[in-house]
Amino acid sequence: MKEQLIKDIDFIIKSLNSIDKMKLNFIVNKYNKLKELILNDRLHTNVIKGSVRAYLDVFSDYENPILEKMSKLEKKIDSII
Repeated sequence: MKEQLIKDIDFIIKSLNSIDKMKLNFIVNKYNKLKELILNDRLHTNVIKGSVRAYLDVFSDYENPILEKMSKLEKKIDSII
């Protein structure tokens, strides 16, 4: 399960960086932090909670497929915690 979470996180980070690295840096940092917490078995809080909303605050791109992946991962992390 840990490996799949890391793959999902890496996919999201890569996708966000390809959109606009500068504008989405604060969201990417949250996903990097999540990855670090998972790898170190220190996941106690959902650090990416609200990242979909934060993305939509920057870009009103409601049709971007990455939003679904972000939402699913956020819910998966909530269920783990």
